[in-house]
Amino acid sequence: MATTEEAKLNVIVQMKDKLSPGMKKSAKQTQKLTSNLKQMRMGLLAVAAASTAVVVASTKQFVAFDKGMREVNTLLDINETQFVDLSRQVRQLSLDMGVDAVGATKSLYTAISAGIPAENAVSFIGSAAKLSIGGVTDLETATDGLKTVINAYGLEVSETTRVSDTLFETVRLGSTTIGELSRFMFQSIPTAAAFGVSLEEIAAATALVTQQGSPTANVMTGLRAAMISLVKPTSEMTALLNKMGFESGGTALKTLGLQKTLQGLLEAADGSKDALTAAGLQAESLAVVFGITGENARKFDEFLLDITDSAGATEAAFQKMEDSAAQDFAKMNATLTETKLLLGEALLPVILDVVEGINGIEGLRGAFRGSNQNSWRTNSWYRVACSNWSCCSSGYNRIHAGCWRNNGDSWCSVGSRCWPFSPCCCWCNVGT
Repeated sequence: MATTEEAKLNVIVQMKDKLSPGMKKSAKQTQKLTSNLKQMRMGLLAVAAASTAVVVASTKQFVAFDKGMREVNTLLDINETQFVDLSRQVRQLSLDMGVDAVGATKSLYTAISAGIPAENAVSFIGSAAKLSIGGVTDLETATDGLKTVINAYGLEVSETTRVSDTLFETVRLGSTTIGELSRFMFQSIPTAAAFGVSLEEIAAATALVTQQGSPTANVMTGLRAAMISLVKPTSEMTALLNKMGFESGGTALKTLGLQKTLQGLLEAADGSKDALTAAGLQAESLAVVFGITGENARKFDEFLLDITDSAGATEAAFQKMEDSAAQDFAKMNATLTETKLLLGEALLPVILDVVEGINGIEGLRGAFRGSNQNSWRTNSWYRVACSNWSCCSSGYNRIHAGCWRNNGDSWCSVGSRCWPFSPCCCWCNVGT
């Protein structure tokens, strides 16, 4: 006969056998639930991380744009309402043209600092944007090229499209780029404008000589050197000019233009390279002279006619690029940027409030450090030795009180006890 203990044991075993399947099932369900919770947690963390990243990116984007516009505003005398309106115009330009909004602020700064009137600056940047897209370069480079020509010749902003068309036709005819023209035109354009040589002649000469293989930079320096040699002549150059019937190179340039002056010079020198070299023309200048005169004169005239009649060249190129996948992608990026700007603009005031609160806490902590920490009284703060912060009683503002360890290594939050970090000090703002 089984003992009482054995009976109990049998009951336990039977109960275990009956409960085991359910317990195992429950355990599996618990494991599954735990797994699901972990996955849910990871998903929530991922969403939170993504949301944080969006907030940070959007805020940074707006801060960068606002900073760029504030820099532009240092050049202007406009009120906040006008500033906001100008910012909206730039953002709309970015959307319409598919250009970077922050980059547009830099181009706007370049344009206004170069003397483009503020009321025309956005339309000027719009023309530069079309040139950059049609000419496959960046907005800042196109802006720089246009303002170089506009300023050198003292043109009105309304002439920007004509200048843009001239530059683009130069690229189409020659072996150069908008980027190269923008980088190197400063070497010849101001000199040409000063001596009365037209932009169209400089453009035609650049197109033809680069087509012959000379780099854009060399052509620009060659043009400048040739013009200076004419206006500041050697005795040999003066003799050639006199043979042409002119007392000075400046008069010849204003009367005949660049190409015909160089053609006359070549004929006065009987086509001799040595005679031209003796007159002061160097290698780069000689490449220009021979490149647009003699047997190349007819080609120059054709190029000059094409450039003179180039109205609409930029717009035509821009429209072709408008249908490209690259431009579609650029406009999509511009739309995403505008979305970030809208979000960042809405979030920034909230973030600034949070930062201001944090800075207030850090400023309070900073007040306890350094020289302040070694003073019994600094401004309205008193330091009182204590084992807890109960010393901040009557006569003190306890809400703005906190504890600080004597060695300055630990900060105790407002209302907490310094103990057991004794010896300790309580800092209390005098209740005024």
